[in-house]
Amino acid sequence: MRNSKNTISFTRKSLHKYLSVFFFSALLLPSSAAASPDPEVRCIVCHSRLRDERFVDERGYSESVHGKLECTACHAVRFIKMTHIASEDIVSDEVKEASKYLNGKGRDTITVASCVGCHESENSVFRKSIHSKAIFESGIPNAAFCTDCHSPPHYIKGASDPSSSASRQKIVETCARCHSDRTIASRYGLNIYVVESYRAHFHGKRYALGSRETPNCVICHGSHNIKSHNDPESPVFGANKVRLCSRCHEGATEEFARAFTHRPIDAKSNPTAFYVRAFMVFMILSVVSLLFIHLVLDIYSEITKRRGKGRKTPMKFSLNTLLKNLPGEVERMNIHYRIQHIVLFISVFYLAASGFTLKYPELRISRAWINLWGGVEMAGHLHRFGAVVLVADAIYHLGYLVYLAINKRLGSDILPRVKDIKDCWKNMGYLTGLSDERPKFSRYTYLQKLDYWLVVIIVFVMTITGFMYWFPTLTADMLPGWSSFWIWGVAYVAHSTEALIALFFGILWHLYNVHLKSRVFPMSWIWLTGKIPLEDLIEDHPLEFEHILEEEKKKTLSQDS
Repeated sequence: MRNSKNTISFTRKSLHKYLSVFFFSALLLPSSAAASPDPEVRCIVCHSRLRDERFVDERGYSESVHGKLECTACHAVRFIKMTHIASEDIVSDEVKEASKYLNGKGRDTITVASCVGCHESENSVFRKSIHSKAIFESGIPNAAFCTDCHSPPHYIKGASDPSSSASRQKIVETCARCHSDRTIASRYGLNIYVVESYRAHFHGKRYALGSRETPNCVICHGSHNIKSHNDPESPVFGANKVRLCSRCHEGATEEFARAFTHRPIDAKSNPTAFYVRAFMVFMILSVVSLLFIHLVLDIYSEITKRRGKGRKTPMKFSLNTLLKNLPGEVERMNIHYRIQHIVLFISVFYLAASGFTLKYPELRISRAWINLWGGVEMAGHLHRFGAVVLVADAIYHLGYLVYLAINKRLGSDILPRVKDIKDCWKNMGYLTGLSDERPKFSRYTYLQKLDYWLVVIIVFVMTITGFMYWFPTLTADMLPGWSSFWIWGVAYVAHSTEALIALFFGILWHLYNVHLKSRVFPMSWIWLTGKIPLEDLIEDHPLEFEHILEEEKKKTLSQDS
């Protein structure tokens, strides 16, 4: 009985001891490590707890494409009594040979070179690339090898995974690590503007906004088999580039293919586009500055109520018998002009809303905004629809002017005259308080003429340049070969710049001068009714009012006779 009690006591103590060891081990080791004697388990037990460059995240590694491989598949080590010792005897001669050229890739060059042991087909293709030649023939350690593009090495994902460094979403960023590095570029004579020029191009802007169709680095240059652009086998060499462009742009010609290069828009590489851009920027700053000054002075005049003091409309004859025959409102815009104005207003702001993201794709709001339009491709279709509406409106306007001219009803009041310059100078004196007398305007003031002719110029430029990008191969066929390179830079600069001017002009300048002045606030109804109150006509267009009175006087005299 005593032995039985001792046995039971011993059994309980032993069970307690073994259970304690078991639970303690379970706390220290991952679940896979607690039940496995494999060397792999011992690797992750330690390396998942290190806090230096040797740290390996167990979950991250298990989710990588190599997650099911043993560590020793890449790391040439042997396990001896719970320790690992480097041993090159377990790797192939090909791996050993490759490791000799990878001194710039880290301390363990055998591990870096281990990719060639498994990925034989990819390695055979890579050995013919410019990156491989740079490493194995020219001895350049900074040239790209496997883990420079497929990284980080312990967490490599498949190229179809959006988080992969080799995925469509991140490949430009991956290539940019070297090709936008000024130190590497200057050391090895690379074009530092490769990434910059791509991001500034229409392709790069669409790519930045998440386009699934626009080409990126590997679409044009390849991946494992990248060749020098001077190599006859390169897809961007000579006639090869024409075939490459034809994959997306049917009917592409040599002139069209020559248009896109990685040269920047500067005074040396593309002087025409550079100086056109400089001129456009100068024009924007000049026009915006002058209009802003004019606007501020006008607001100041509105605030100080100077407009109410100097209202004078001298007439050459008595008004008593004439004014009673005049209507309370005078027509300024007939139904055709009102329709054209409304369509212009809608289409211009529609185009600006659907296209501004291509001008500034790097803004955080751009990606979210373009998604509201259904993505880059759908936004492009909608933008071109807006362009068709704008062009149709312009044709409608021109056709109506021709109709008026044929019927001898087209006036010349909208044409610029020397008087407009004099009126502007006189009005600036009035706005600044240097004069108490406003200029006498006719049917259109110099501000309204500026409105009209700026819109004409903007619509014309945006239509021409927009259709150039809509039908690039057709445009390339129509243009002379010597213009194929610089003309596209000029077209993009002009198109986007004119769009900015249109936004400023429409939102700030036109909106204030037509709708936000105190006398008509919150809105002038002319654009809807087509008519202006007689008192407003007398104040804003006294010469036109005098003309109406003259006509009324003649009519009265003819009736009396």
